[in-house]
Amino acid sequence: MSDNGTNAIITTVSLGGALERIYFKPLPKTSVLTSTFQQASLVGDYPSVTGVLLSSSEPGLDPATFSHPLYTSSNPKVVTVDSNGVVSAVGPGSATVTATVGALTSTNTLSLAVQLAPSLLHRYSFNETSGTTAADSVGGVAWNATLVGSASFSGTGQVVLDGNTNGADYVQLPAGIVSGLNDVTIEAWASFGVSPMGSSTNNFESLFAFGFTDPDNLDSTYGDGGNYIFFQSHTGGGTATASYGPTLPGNAAPTDAGINSTLDGQTNMHIVVVFSPSSGSESVYTNGVLAATASLFNLLINPVAYSGPLFTNSSILAHTLGADPNNYLGHSLYIADPGLLGSIDEFRIYNGPLTAAQVAADYALGPSQLLGTSTTVSLSVSRSGSNVVISWPTSSAYLTLRSSPVLGPGAVWTPVSGPLTVSDVKYQMTTPITGNAQFFCLTP
Repeated sequence: MSDNGTNAIITTVSLGGALERIYFKPLPKTSVLTSTFQQASLVGDYPSVTGVLLSSSEPGLDPATFSHPLYTSSNPKVVTVDSNGVVSAVGPGSATVTATVGALTSTNTLSLAVQLAPSLLHRYSFNETSGTTAADSVGGVAWNATLVGSASFSGTGQVVLDGNTNGADYVQLPAGIVSGLNDVTIEAWASFGVSPMGSSTNNFESLFAFGFTDPDNLDSTYGDGGNYIFFQSHTGGGTATASYGPTLPGNAAPTDAGINSTLDGQTNMHIVVVFSPSSGSESVYTNGVLAATASLFNLLINPVAYSGPLFTNSSILAHTLGADPNNYLGHSLYIADPGLLGSIDEFRIYNGPLTAAQVAADYALGPSQLLGTSTTVSLSVSRSGSNVVISWPTSSAYLTLRSSPVLGPGAVWTPVSGPLTVSDVKYQMTTPITGNAQFFCLTP
């Protein structure tokens, strides 16, 4: 294919005969988290042409005569693959993917290792009683944060921000704190509009803002913000919004996941924001429940774009954020925006997307505890009137409770709905007793 400046010119080449061999190109990522997906690239060799993309018909292949690839996973509980070759990670473990086209079987397989949960990279608990340094208890001294202006420690485990209209009082996180991440989850417990300084009426105040600013490329309306991820608890439109902005300067075409109200007056609120191109979405959770979501372009399912010169070996998120030199709590990347009026109890950064079940479990644990990692778990059952109470240790990494009326090959395990609570270092979920028998299990 060539480009004459106006049109793309495609020149077909004789294949020289029937398809002789099929094989996979390497996956962009061979170690992934649950809930993520990526495109498998199956190619084939003909007598005259090699490396022809078979995942979809290329120019020169007649779709009417071409045998569509069939894909098989060695362990569908770990990895599934659809008819288009999109490989999805559904559970922890390892699996391989094989393809066939007519009578031909791929000469290689794709191996994929799936992890249960992302790693916690940074944690700020603000337990200091004086000074201007907030310790990162996970990342270490190199990632300690700095309090700026009148930002101060409460002495009871919060950092207090006064909502300065010039945005001069905030917490500065080190440059590069999310640099290179393909996906990221930001988690916090915070209070909004509750401060010794009074109540909030500030438009566009941010809980966090990470990204890039360019003082030599100022936008006359919006300031110098761009190439960012942020969460605003109070926007000018009367919402609370997570935003991914791939352009600089200004706010051209960001991807927003917005809640239809501000968070003014909310205390000790659990906020989780997931920016995940590998899962295809941007999500906001409040107090353990999904509150807003938006589609986020997933570059990793497009092997042509992934290998191109612009995004080589990185997701769209990693490419956009770059070195992320400016990372703030309670401060915006836009020069005209005010600071946050409120306090932050706990602030965490993960190197991947938390699942809905993990978010709910974190909310139940509260800001002082971390998610468990144990995969050796036993369930406890007790009766409470017409309900059954299922319990399991908070050290568990398995968090989704499912039930089925039968066991065996015909069992259909459906998620159990209801609030997840914590009591005596155990998660608990209460569900009505139905039918003659119920069986329960835990899954990721």
